[in-house]
Amino acid sequence: MPGWRGFPSKGRTKGCGVAIPTKEEFDAWLTLATTPIEVGVSLPPEPAELTVDDAADYFRQADADQERRWRAMLDLHAWKWLCSQREFRRAHERVFSTRRRKERGDAEPDIDRFRARAQRFFDSAEEFHARRISEGWKASASEQTRAHDRRRAIERAGSRAFDGDWRTATMRAVAEYLEGKAAASYQDAAAEIEAAARAAQEAVARYLHLSEVLNEAGLRGIWVRGMRYPRKHTEFSVPDINALPIGSRKDGRSNERLFVYRMFVANRGAVRSAKPEAITELMGLEGFRHQYETRTIERLCKRFAELHKRPSPRLAAFGIPE
Repeated sequence: MPGWRGFPSKGRTKGCGVAIPTKEEFDAWLTLATTPIEVGVSLPPEPAELTVDDAADYFRQADADQERRWRAMLDLHAWKWLCSQREFRRAHERVFSTRRRKERGDAEPDIDRFRARAQRFFDSAEEFHARRISEGWKASASEQTRAHDRRRAIERAGSRAFDGDWRTATMRAVAEYLEGKAAASYQDAAAEIEAAARAAQEAVARYLHLSEVLNEAGLRGIWVRGMRYPRKHTEFSVPDINALPIGSRKDGRSNERLFVYRMFVANRGAVRSAKPEAITELMGLEGFRHQYETRTIERLCKRFAELHKRPSPRLAAFGIPE
């Protein structure tokens, strides 16, 4: 059977004995990686009753549940294929050095780690609300509000799967590249966004003008949800199409530039460095149609870093037509 939308046929391999995954196989792995984990224990029903020990037990169970999820992911075809690629293994080594692994190996025992993590959540929550109180946020002075926010943050952290993980970002970037359609869709959206923003600006301004006319005639209750002061504060952000990281030019290399950008973001998120040598390795994966030299990737990463510092240009706030 032919592969799905640019994926090679499932039977095509590169000497490693593991077939390139289909879209469904990539999706199955990414679904497990990003779906929140159902932790096997519950926190006390009343937020104010939550203690550091309760949170430590919750994190300990969450860690065990996360480990079970990861072991299930190891058995899926997409992961087996990626690990069979020596380029992926080399890229991982370049991103995460042996020294860093040794440092992680010297970490505290689990029982200390979980309680320390719970204590950090309690401490950071108090610091956050103390700062909010100093800024005049009266709601933060409520013990009920602080307890609710603390519990919600702990539940969110414990149920998190692997959505922010470097391995997940890499799998997603590879799957996106092999599909081969994302870059063009982003370029098309960038080309249309300004016209769409101006049309929305004109449409909302017209709507507000008509609402004022009808209000004067005694018809009340016309409003825009989410816009408390639409006349004064509504504006539309319109990015410069030339600032699109992958560029606006459809030249047959857009998907490669998009992949480099995805891994630039993933690597910086993991180790605060673009790691262009690791991206070079990954572009040697089976199914990649074009490769870049490290120097080219370095230039692209430098451009991406500069673009991340730019503010987005905006259209002026609209007003009610006279």
